[in-house]
Amino acid sequence: MTRPRFAGRLLAALALLTHASGLHAQEEGDMIIGSPARSSGRLAIAFDFTTPFRMAFSGTVGSLETYSGTDPGFDAVVGVAPFAGLFALRPGTEVLLELVDNDPNRASVKIGDAVLRDPGDQATIGRMGHGGPGTLHVHPEFQLVRRAAEGDYVEASLAFRLRSADGRYAPSPVYQVFLSNGFLRPVAHGATYTPAALRCRQVVAQAVWRFVATQASLLAACPVSTQGCTPMPAACVDADGQAVDIEGLLGDIRNARDRALATLLRACGADGADLYDERELRALLGLAACRVESVLGQLHAAPPACRPTTTRHLARLMQTIGQALGRCLVRAETARARAESGLPVSQRMVETVCADARGSSPDAATPLGRIAARRGRARREANACSGTPSSQAIVRAAACAASEVVSAIHPGAKDDLASFPVRRSQGGRPLAEHFPCLRGGAAHVHDHDHAH
Repeated sequence: MTRPRFAGRLLAALALLTHASGLHAQEEGDMIIGSPARSSGRLAIAFDFTTPFRMAFSGTVGSLETYSGTDPGFDAVVGVAPFAGLFALRPGTEVLLELVDNDPNRASVKIGDAVLRDPGDQATIGRMGHGGPGTLHVHPEFQLVRRAAEGDYVEASLAFRLRSADGRYAPSPVYQVFLSNGFLRPVAHGATYTPAALRCRQVVAQAVWRFVATQASLLAACPVSTQGCTPMPAACVDADGQAVDIEGLLGDIRNARDRALATLLRACGADGADLYDERELRALLGLAACRVESVLGQLHAAPPACRPTTTRHLARLMQTIGQALGRCLVRAETARARAESGLPVSQRMVETVCADARGSSPDAATPLGRIAARRGRARREANACSGTPSSQAIVRAAACAASEVVSAIHPGAKDDLASFPVRRSQGGRPLAEHFPCLRGGAAHVHDHDHAH
């Protein structure tokens, strides 16, 4: 059997893209508990806390919809060697989780029979075993609650710390986690990595950004909210001084979202590519709408005459970020699917759109070059529109909003983009480092039942 041909640098990139498990016994993607000092010190967790905790629909109670998830869980460092700078806890150490901050009307966490909703609530995670983690490996159930009238998208955050029951370790720092129903499931290797599935992924990556542009265009005259992400003004006037029909505007926005959803359902329901259901895709579009609204809401105090132009440049910046990074990420997914299926991967399948440091394309043709040029135009336009926040601040907000939508469409985007350095003249650093608002690690989160 002939081994598939890989270019050396692409093979190295794909090795990173496969997210191989480490050599330790910890389950991939879990929050790993240990201590920075051997047999003493304080409790700590090794985990990328920019990772969203993805919630899936679990049921309806009256007018309430519930979303829940059991990934990531908690696990323990095992053995004598440190893991991510943490050492194993002493045998017999009982670890408690204490809730520090939370919105009890929207979020909760259940460990065993204990449901934690209010600050101060606590429950036992487990006890460190002798020669292993014992019962310290557990997957709590995180839960989000959404009222039917609130929209398709819901998010919340909660903060917690760890304590040892006997006080032999000092409490951990406070960790904050982000719960959301708007981040898509990772595409797992196997049956879902098919040509139909990849076509679905391509359409999702394109259609969401077209929806972002449409949403921004509709909100140019009057930044209102459909998801409760920014305050909705009681009245608004357009550039000609005419009152805006807000109810009509909201109807246009709903119609735009319905059209985008229909496109996604056709692409992801065709040829057996049932990757995502309607509820998931609605929540994704809701997240995108929310982030657009949060950015454009900052323009509410700006003069109506310049608001549409500034909106257009901010929307183009978000769309450029999404499309430039999205092309790279979809191509990386395709290359990974072909490699895992034993198919050849062409030398420039990924580099031509991700533009590594050794590529021959000029800076302006790289994803980062196109984004930088668009960012500059958006900053100049925002600066010329008096009454807005500083041009730096609003452009940064737009880039952050786009980065989060990229992360919602492409689970693991932060890891994938870290595999590609940009041209030396653009810093030579991994592409991911130029977008600090990317959320990380979601590709490690798995959807399966745990029996520990």
